Amino acid sequence: MDWKALAPHKPLGGDDPLHVPRPMGDGRRLASMMRAGLGPFAVAGPVGSGKSTEIATAAEELRLGAEFFALDLSLDQVLNMRQITGADLLWVLGGSIFEVTRTKLQLQLEIPDEARSRMTGKAPSHQGHLEPGPYRDAFLAVIREFKKKSPASQVAILVDGLEKCPEEQARSAVRTFLSLKDEVELAFVVPPSLVIGPANAELLSELRVFPIRPVPVIEQQGSHWKEGRQFLADIFRRRMGKEDTNVDALKPLLETAAISSGGLPRTFLQLMRDAGGYATVANRELPTREDLDNAMRDQTDSLRRLLRDGDMKVMRVADGSDGLEIPIERRVRLLSHGILLENEVDDRVIVKMHPLLAQSDGEALYA
Repeated sequence: MDWKALAPHKPLGGDDPLHVPRPMGDGRRLASMMRAGLGPFAVAGPVGSGKSTEIATAAEELRLGAEFFALDLSLDQVLNMRQITGADLLWVLGGSIFEVTRTKLQLQLEIPDEARSRMTGKAPSHQGHLEPGPYRDAFLAVIREFKKKSPASQVAILVDGLEKCPEEQARSAVRTFLSLKDEVELAFVVPPSLVIGPANAELLSELRVFPIRPVPVIEQQGSHWKEGRQFLADIFRRRMGKEDTNVDALKPLLETAAISSGGLPRTFLQLMRDAGGYATVANRELPTREDLDNAMRDQTDSLRRLLRDGDMKVMRVADGSDGLEIPIERRVRLLSHGILLENEVDDRVIVKMHPLLAQSDGEALYA
């Protein structure tokens, strides 16, 4: 079996044949809310929760109708996220729309030569042009002309990657996005540090937070826990391309991996990939519980390396609460790394220590 096919770090859009719809339908729900004009949306969640996949799914959903032109971008694939500027952001957005319009939609946009030059030239930071104003003007020229020529009456822009920026640059990028909210519908993935705490009151007053949380995998997390486990198992089957009895034989391991992952798809896939790797080393076709235990130890070690003094004590005290008693800086860091997980149970958000850390701390793994 090709265990590399699990590709834990590979997000999939709604049009990918390997994509498995999330049981909560987060991407579809985001698209519906964008159609209703309820944004802009700041999409936030722990690493590996599926933010990139749900952003791509929302874009595909918006494209199903004639009303919206939807552009989804992964900024980290085209820009240096540690040096991103507002001008760079506007250049990427406007240039991408201009290029799609020209090559795929076969539309000729009549915009001023200066705007055309800015949108099709080199990145502003490569030219020493850091002021966003001229690039915002060029972007607006492209958008307004596009709306005149395109059969779609509205434009939606969905952006991934800002969570990889330093906090202040991510904050500046969000302000650049918000300056466009009267022209386009917006959704962008952000680091939790931008949507938690009173310091973000101004930003939060201008946008709506759209959380992508772990899927429920244990009964204590509400009535959809069986669907959550099935969702993760279906991802495994789809990526492995296996529907035969060999995979059925792995059901106990898939369930244990689902529980141990805390409902994070990336962690689940990583556990199964690593278990498969240990099986391969031992010349076995299928992994055993011992192989999965080895994979779980590896993941636990990785999580523990992210801990700071006092983290475990704080998480034990906060377990099952809303987590507000945890100091903001610590809470943001723990949530960002998926060390502390938020789950919605009976319309209430509670926090739990990642199950791998809880187990290493002596807590029994839920069945």
